[in-house]
Amino acid sequence: AMASPSIASFGSILNACARDARWAHAVWLLSEAMPSTSVEPDAFALGAALNACARGSAAARALGVLQEAAAAGAEGSGKPELNAVIFNTVIHSCGKVGYWEGATHLLEEMRRLEVAANVISFTAALTACKRGGRWQHAVDVLEQMADAEVALDRVAFGAAISACEKGRQWQWALGLLGRLPGSRVEPHSSSVVPAIAACAAAGLWEHTLKLLRDFQATSADPGQLSLNAALGACQSGLAWAQALWLPPPGGTEG
Repeated sequence: AMASPSIASFGSILNACARDARWAHAVWLLSEAMPSTSVEPDAFALGAALNACARGSAAARALGVLQEAAAAGAEGSGKPELNAVIFNTVIHSCGKVGYWEGATHLLEEMRRLEVAANVISFTAALTACKRGGRWQHAVDVLEQMADAEVALDRVAFGAAISACEKGRQWQWALGLLGRLPGSRVEPHSSSVVPAIAACAAAGLWEHTLKLLRDFQATSADPGQLSLNAALGACQSGLAWAQALWLPPPGGTEG
């Protein structure tokens, strides 16, 4: 007689599915094949299936799998306990495709289930909001991060400021940039460049040039995109004299 499949054998196949991004096969194994053989999925099996979804950019399906696991756990059916690593896998998959609804919902679920969100949880959700063009939600996630006493880092600020740039919210972009010193975060191109772009898009050449000069004073190169944005702002504001003093990329003022 053939030996019954074990949790170890299912785990090996699920890991192979995750490696090859075969998310549909992984979900079938988890939700149908394992129950049909009376093998109870553990946290590793669930994590592998979710990894397959993440690598296959199947964020919505990953969210569905996680919700099914949470519902089963609430019914006391012995499903694996959900932890931050499992949640972060799905939030990360949401971030890859800009699925901000899923990412912010999962942060709410973590609070409801008393699973502590960490810097990975919040930055992945911020990435989802940035890619989804939801600046209000990005700002809200940043505030949640601060309220949870998770240290705000340059990745978090950069994602939130980029979301504000996409939403043409230059006031919010500057406000968040102004919070860097209080959060002990050094200015970085990931946060300063989108703030420059936001001001430039609004035609605020004074703000644009000040940000550019302040950033270059730190010996940082803002890049050609920022210089082009500054030139554009000066053009729209008819500030050609100021534009003539813009240094070349990586250069210094004469």
